[in-house]
Amino acid sequence: MFNDPNENSTDERAYLDLNYEKSFNGDWDLMARLYYDYARYSGNYPYDYPPRTLNKDYGYGQWAGTEIKATKKIWDKLKLTVGTEYTLNYQQDSGN
Repeated sequence: MFNDPNENSTDERAYLDLNYEKSFNGDWDLMARLYYDYARYSGNYPYDYPPRTLNKDYGYGQWAGTEIKATKKIWDKLKLTVGTEYTLNYQQDSGN
């Protein structure tokens, strides 16, 4: 419904990212990372279908992880990169 005072939505987002990088003799590079992310959404949407309804949406999410990567310069134009990443999605909720 257009211009209804009950209609609103809220989005929140926060994160923390810690990153460490180190070069060894110009041939090897190491990168390690830890992170945390948070997201939240809520919305109220009125409808005028009988009966008049206030539709409520929500979504919550939290996840954290780590990443490590090593890069080796092999030739002037060639690099070899190996690494791994792990992410834990410990809250992913949504509803209506």
